[in-house]
Amino acid sequence: DECYDILHNFIKDYPNVKIMKKINIESTWIAKECSDIEYYLPDYRNYPKDIPHYMMLINSKCEFLYDAIEENPFGSTHFAWIDFSISYVFHNKEATLEYLSALSLRTFTREPFLLIPGCWDKIAENNVEQILNGVYWRYCGGFLIGDAKTVQEMFLLYKKYYPNWIRTYNKLIWEVNFWAWLEANTEWSPRWYKADHNDCII
Repeated sequence: DECYDILHNFIKDYPNVKIMKKINIESTWIAKECSDIEYYLPDYRNYPKDIPHYMMLINSKCEFLYDAIEENPFGSTHFAWIDFSISYVFHNKEATLEYLSALSLRTFTREPFLLIPGCWDKIAENNVEQILNGVYWRYCGGFLIGDAKTVQEMFLLYKKYYPNWIRTYNKLIWEVNFWAWLEANTEWSPRWYKADHNDCII
């Protein structure tokens, strides 16, 4: 709430930018799911950054995408999540931002798809030890793209599986770790491509 007026004023000259809605961490679906349980953070984490609010924020990406698709201010058929600070990882920022701009003008296939970059191999079914106490870079987390329906289905899978997961393991983990678990233990099967935390992420 405290940022809304500043952001609204900032974007007034950019009709291509829309603010979907004001939201606080406590009002996200993830935060509400975690509000009545005792949970713990992973043992090996970035202590200044990987706090409960940050973990809830990154696990809310699918919710934010879902809401943007419901609102759909531009009548789009495909949607992407792009971390606000993604250019921090680029080595050739100008060229990569030009590519991203060109990507935004593309017409995509009518076939359903969800494309997500990642670094590491798929985890084995029921193998939670790899994801409970350290970040597991099966997915990079900073970028994904797909058709509206398939992207929305990702949040519906969160709603289906996350409540039982957090109550079983009592660990508030990174979104990429939960995505790795979803891939290994449910019907979710995004298209994965080899990347890293640099320009090749997009």
